[in-house]
Amino acid sequence: MQLEAVLFALALFFIIPIIIVFSNDNVFFIILSILLLIDALKNIRSFLSGKRYKLTTENSEFQEEFEQLTNIDYKMFSAGMKVARNFVCVIFFIYCLFLIKNTILSFFTLVVVVHWIVESFKIISGTKSLTNYYINNFYSFPKSFFKSIVSIFTLILIFYVTSIKFF
Repeated sequence: MQLEAVLFALALFFIIPIIIVFSNDNVFFIILSILLLIDALKNIRSFLSGKRYKLTTENSEFQEEFEQLTNIDYKMFSAGMKVARNFVCVIFFIYCLFLIKNTILSFFTLVVVVHWIVESFKIISGTKSLTNYYINNFYSFPKSFFKSIVSIFTLILIFYVTSIKFF
């Protein structure tokens, strides 16, 4: 009975709002563009200031309780959610690609899409541990520089597509 309550809560709080967001393309565009703008600005600020984000220690009691209630490995679930987030971003930028008529901006879009796909495949293939990724790889200069370039492309694309779509 507890599992049914958890599944009902999951459907109520996550699945139904996701269906509503994906059913209206304007709501989908607005919500994802705001989230991607925040993420891009965070990445650019991190690169320019040189500050590293500290990892938050995850609550091990929550992980154990989650694994016991659902019989799902928490780390695999977390990796799956990251991959799902990356593919939603890919869908967003492919949607933006249909609205863009400029060749240079189409190239920017393809660079961003390839970046999100490569990040997803790195998580899927297990070549990087999720915790070691933030500690070892995210703050090396070339990778951080490339991530900030992708973030700048993201900002340009979102502002351009917003001006086409709504103005």
